[in-house]
Amino acid sequence: MKYMKSIIITTSIMTIMAITGVWAETGQTKSQQHVASQQAKGQAIFSDELDVHFRKAQEYFLKKETAKAAAEIRKGVLFLKEKSRGALGETRRFLLNAGQNLEQLADRIEQGKATYEKDLRPTFARVHQDLAEHYHDRASESWSKKAISQVGQNLKASALHLESAWKWSGHQLEAGASAAIDNAKHLANKIAAGTGWVAGEVNKGIDDIGKEIGKIGESNKPESSPSAVPVIPFEEIKGPPLDFTTAIIQVAKSNIPAVVHIQVTERQEVPNPLLPFENDPFFRRYFGLPKKMPKKFERELIGVGTGMIIDSEGHILTNNHVVGGATKIQVLLSDGTQYDARVVGTDPKTDLGVIKISAKKPLPFLTFGDSDKVEVGQWVVAIGQPRGLNQSVSQGIISAKHRTGITDPSTFQDFLQTDAAINPGNSGGPLLTLRGQVIGVNSAIFSQSGGFEGIGFSIPSNMAAHVAKALITHGKVERGWLGVSIQELTPELAKSFGLETSKGALIADAMKGGPADKAGIERGDVVLVYRGKEISDASALRNDVANTPIGQEVNVTVWRNGKRQQIRVKVGSLEDETKRLAASLKDRLGVVVGPVTDQEAEKYGLRSLEGVVIQWVDSKGPLGQVGFEVGDIILAVNGHPIKGVESFVTMVITLPHHQKIALLALDHRTGQTGSVQTEVL
Repeated sequence: MKYMKSIIITTSIMTIMAITGVWAETGQTKSQQHVASQQAKGQAIFSDELDVHFRKAQEYFLKKETAKAAAEIRKGVLFLKEKSRGALGETRRFLLNAGQNLEQLADRIEQGKATYEKDLRPTFARVHQDLAEHYHDRASESWSKKAISQVGQNLKASALHLESAWKWSGHQLEAGASAAIDNAKHLANKIAAGTGWVAGEVNKGIDDIGKEIGKIGESNKPESSPSAVPVIPFEEIKGPPLDFTTAIIQVAKSNIPAVVHIQVTERQEVPNPLLPFENDPFFRRYFGLPKKMPKKFERELIGVGTGMIIDSEGHILTNNHVVGGATKIQVLLSDGTQYDARVVGTDPKTDLGVIKISAKKPLPFLTFGDSDKVEVGQWVVAIGQPRGLNQSVSQGIISAKHRTGITDPSTFQDFLQTDAAINPGNSGGPLLTLRGQVIGVNSAIFSQSGGFEGIGFSIPSNMAAHVAKALITHGKVERGWLGVSIQELTPELAKSFGLETSKGALIADAMKGGPADKAGIERGDVVLVYRGKEISDASALRNDVANTPIGQEVNVTVWRNGKRQQIRVKVGSLEDETKRLAASLKDRLGVVVGPVTDQEAEKYGLRSLEGVVIQWVDSKGPLGQVGFEVGDIILAVNGHPIKGVESFVTMVITLPHHQKIALLALDHRTGQTGSVQTEVL
């Protein structure tokens, strides 16, 4: 903050000098010398302060002290965020982009996936290049406005960062770049000293430094990797007072370039509905069925939706139900350019997906706000493609928060409710504050007509950012797990436990050997606080646990025997635990099961996350003996629907040995369903 203050003072003094015409070839006063030295010192501090962190990170990395290296890099991120607070528009985007690249590097270092030559050095060079370009643009803008003192400051900052970019790139500084840098510094010093100049000199200096920035471009770009970690740019929701007469106009202008139209093509195979009657003479005679009928038909479906660009590299966040199962995806930008896209990853449990386009230029992207700080009644703006109408803008308010039970109850839900107009085609588009920050991903509507009726639902930005980062990093979402069954705390139960309110989540059971059991959490405990956050209900706890990094130790406050107790728990992996428990199905049922794919669900007309598909079967096991085959789908156990592998495993492992069970199953050959009885070993 001390540095920031010095820059502001310097800029003010130099601007006054420009206005009053205090520009002399000779006779420089001590005051002018002080200003010039402070200006030069200020620019050097900006470049050098960032490099202090870079050099320390380099030193720690080479010593294999990765945690310290990542910490130093994140100090650089904080420095850039502080610098961006007063910036607007493209200026802010440059700074956020530079910080984003550093966050990606820090995450890769912590994951043990970074190397010095392919990651550290190119990233540091690229950050300096981004900043050089940022200050070059500011110098050009200042010159056009005749803000002379600012031209010097920005020109010198651009030169310093370009010089640092070359140093970190590992390449020898080219003669043209060296000359442009020296000239820019010389001009900046002449401006700071109050010396006259010729406009042509300044124009040439700006042009030369701009050309050299472009040359270093691709050589400093870190190698792309599926494990590169995105940093969703967040921004404080608070800010200066808004002009409500123009706020929505500004939101639209600033964010429409980063909202895209998505068209998906999906090829589906559907079973021939007449196949069971192939050999029926009645149907053959009266319906003219051929002797040999195809078992399946192919059909092509085309759908549309919306997406939002979340980084300059071309990652686009949208809904799973928009891109899940697509065989071809095309993305149309607001400027009319069109790209083919590939799926990076999808997460049906939150109905989110990430796709990516490859553009030869940095792309505009949206800034995220903290959805936890959104207030009921707050004005919001939705942008999307309702009914295929591109770049449509609508407005409304936040009607409610923390809505659950809207879609599949086995999914992770914490919707924001809004009355901003949302229609089919809006799916995957942003819900924004009047400051232009994304606080939701539009996902569903409550409607009897199929169109807008004033009730829409958006996935909160905090959940969306977490899922997007996981999908880009791993291609899937790794969720935390406590090993507990939870239920809602009703007012009656709360009163029986001696609680004044029904806020909290009741532990119905703690799985033996699970993280909660090992930590001492017991059946009948009421979770009041998790990781410092008050728990409102069972759904909130479920979502918060799922979003916790695996292996992290967290504080959990529970209500037990009329007292608060704090327990420290090491969060486990839901995926690993599900796999471990799924292995026990080999012993109890003689099968290995997996999730039903989008293609299988579409083929058999199943809902998302419905059932499990048999991937391996022991012919001598309980299911093999009653005729189950690989590819068959189990839909329910004793009348209870199965919502994925986790649901099926939980049902089976809790059953007593040698108990008879009824399975509702789908035959993969015919698509017919039926009930089969067997015994659990």
